[in-house]
Amino acid sequence: SMVMLPLFAYLGTESGRSIISRTASIFEKPGAIFLLALPVGVLTAILDPTSFVGNPNYFGGWGILVYPIILFYGYIIASNNKLEEAIHRHGKVALVLAITTFPLILWFIQSVLDGTFQFGSYEYAGVMVLRSFNLWCWMIAFLGYGKKYLSFNNSTLKYANEGLIAFYILHQTVIQIVGFFIADWDMGIFPKYMILLTTSSIAILMIYEIAIRRINVVRFLFGMKPRK
Repeated sequence: SMVMLPLFAYLGTESGRSIISRTASIFEKPGAIFLLALPVGVLTAILDPTSFVGNPNYFGGWGILVYPIILFYGYIIASNNKLEEAIHRHGKVALVLAITTFPLILWFIQSVLDGTFQFGSYEYAGVMVLRSFNLWCWMIAFLGYGKKYLSFNNSTLKYANEGLIAFYILHQTVIQIVGFFIADWDMGIFPKYMILLTTSSIAILMIYEIAIRRINVVRFLFGMKPRK
């Protein structure tokens, strides 16, 4: 986010807002919002998955260069009502596409790529583009339905919104620690998953409530406003 700060500062100027407005006029057209998946698809297709910048295992399932693109999308969407409305209109279609393309990706990997990732092949590039399209469809669906059904406020939603960034920052570390201890337990994958999910959620909530939410200095470090 710090690397992107100069770009965001420029986009906040009058000329930058003009660029965002012209961009929004393109992508507000029917179906055009889905084209934003293309840069991510091309990038993941050409990045070697064994390299540092392309390895999806290092950074939560995607190459590190994918995240600035998604962050940039988030900025321009939040900066322009046209893009927000376009996402809202396409939420239902995006959900259908996300659900239908996900098993297609799994089938393609197992049947066409034989369970392996053959970097440099057309098949590999196709899977990466389709996977990126699936990612973007899920994001449109979540944002679209979130705008439709979560455009209200109550004490629970206010609490969740305030701690969102803290939960995001904490989740990977806590999940890895809990997963390290339960990985070798003699039980099926589903019980392990439920234990991981439950234990990690409780641990993150406790850390947030005890060590972050109540201390203004720590709140500041996690991007939260100080308590009055």
